[in-house]
Amino acid sequence: MNERRAGHRFFGIGCFLFAMLLVSALSPLYALEWSIKGDLLFIPEDNGLAGDPMPILPTAGVTVEYPLPYNLYLGAGYDLYSTYYGYSSTLGRAIPVAIENRSTLVIGNMLSLYGTYHLNIPAITAAGLRLRFAAGLSIDARLCLIADGLEGPDLEDASQQTAQVANYFWSNGRWLFPMTGFGIDFVKVKNVWLGLDSRVWYPLYRAWSGDAAPAAEGWRYDVGIRISF
Repeated sequence: MNERRAGHRFFGIGCFLFAMLLVSALSPLYALEWSIKGDLLFIPEDNGLAGDPMPILPTAGVTVEYPLPYNLYLGAGYDLYSTYYGYSSTLGRAIPVAIENRSTLVIGNMLSLYGTYHLNIPAITAAGLRLRFAAGLSIDARLCLIADGLEGPDLEDASQQTAQVANYFWSNGRWLFPMTGFGIDFVKVKNVWLGLDSRVWYPLYRAWSGDAAPAAEGWRYDVGIRISF
């Protein structure tokens, strides 16, 4: 089981690195559009327990996009976040928890490959206005570690829960998320755009995993600031 989970991790990271190399190799660096982002990630949850009903997590990210004809772009992105999880034997799944109930530190590595359409509207502001529409696939290569600061029975229980959390996230395709996004760039200084970003990730795995979790489980939303070069 550990070997299979490790294989999934390397597969996800390998896909992302290949995507980044592909996008970068298609064009000289000056023709690529690079972006850095700071977002808030919302993970709705309805666990009915004394857990965290919806973690709201700061994330940092970077994207690179290769221009295609007709204002289309091929993009690859990376987003980093972290939060605490535990495993509920009653619900049979991993659930987000408050720090005092922590068992597992989950470091999320969201790796995305997507297509984008840029719509430029020159008459709205002095610098113009740019709308972005995106769709693609994301892999969340989640690294599950035993939470720090635990001792004795708490540490033993956390070790067991961490194995269960990792197994849950890396089974039945729970690491794969279709994604759609929308953005608006409204300030331009030379070749730099400042704008807003929003994305939605869909729990496609629920179509085959047999999860009996509430409807809110598995969805993700984020909104944030994006600077593009």
